[in-house]
Amino acid sequence: MEAAKEKTYETASTLKETAERAKERAEEATEATKEKLSETASTAKEKAEQAKEAAKEKLSDTASTAKNTAERAKGAASETASEAVNRIKSTADGTAKVTAETIGQASTPQGASGVYGALTAMHGALGSAHLLSPTLASDFIFASAEPFDLLQYPLHRLLGTGHLAAAWSMWILKGAAEKRRLHLPEFQRLNLGLTTFAAATLGVNMLHWELLRPSAALTAAAIAGITAAAPTFYYSRTSGHGLRAGPILQGLTHDLGNLMQIWGMKSAVYSALTVAILGAGSAYMAMPYESLMNVFTYTEGPDCIMLWRSIGAALLLLPTWTYNLKEAADADVLHKPQFLDLNTGLAMTGLAHLIMLGPWWLQGSCGPLMPHILGTWAATFAVGTWGVFGNKHIPV
Repeated sequence: MEAAKEKTYETASTLKETAERAKERAEEATEATKEKLSETASTAKEKAEQAKEAAKEKLSDTASTAKNTAERAKGAASETASEAVNRIKSTADGTAKVTAETIGQASTPQGASGVYGALTAMHGALGSAHLLSPTLASDFIFASAEPFDLLQYPLHRLLGTGHLAAAWSMWILKGAAEKRRLHLPEFQRLNLGLTTFAAATLGVNMLHWELLRPSAALTAAAIAGITAAAPTFYYSRTSGHGLRAGPILQGLTHDLGNLMQIWGMKSAVYSALTVAILGAGSAYMAMPYESLMNVFTYTEGPDCIMLWRSIGAALLLLPTWTYNLKEAADADVLHKPQFLDLNTGLAMTGLAHLIMLGPWWLQGSCGPLMPHILGTWAATFAVGTWGVFGNKHIPV
């Protein structure tokens, strides 16, 4: 009985130990399984993250490629559109230029070059006579027996400079007529300037008719008439609107508005000279006694008054030069031959006035306006020289 109990006890102990060992093994197996599952889950997570990153990179590359492709397509489309616009614009500009040239060639009258050449020679001879021989010019013009006054020397020479300026305008228009370009705005203005100069000169001669010799009066009337008639005729033939007042006034209004719009240093200087010279010419004509007294401090007789007014009439020509140059400066085309010619004439006119008026200022025989007059002509000479030598000549 005791033996059976012991055996049963041993068996129970053995079973207990076996159960404990089985439990330990089960726990070990469970731990191992957990670790393996954890490793597997970690590996799976890493692989999932790697796959996610790879997918992101691939999507980013795909998006970048698509963006680059879209930008290239956009750039190509933009370039194509720009090229098309430029091609259309170039074609339109070329067509407009050809049309304008054709119209100009059709409207420029035959023989205009010869007429302008003859007027150039005529005003060149008149200017030279006033410059080189003031006494002979005075004897031919004036009927009075009054002695020749010293003040008439600079006045005749200044008037001679005005006739030379008219000759220079005629010479430029002669070249334009040869190229069939009288329809261009700059040449239209030169024609109007010459007409204004001639009409003002004729008005001065009529105001002082009693001072002139009969031969001088007839000669002056003929010269002024021809000088006014030819530019007026060629203006009417090339303007596209004849001599109708409406379009002419519209053009003057446009030019006046543009004169006040400044686009740089050159534009400002040419604009200021336009106003200054126009004001001086108008003052010489409208207030001859007061303006002459304020420049030279004295005046001697009606002969000097007539000469001074004639100088003012000649000055009315120059604003067409300076305004043309202002527009050329705005458009950056001062290198064109016609504008180089205008700058050359402007520089020579300014220099001539400085040479003739400077000695009077140095001797103290001048009025309060003389420094301002000299300053204006010094600026005229400087900007004209600047315009000639500061721009490369490009034939057109």
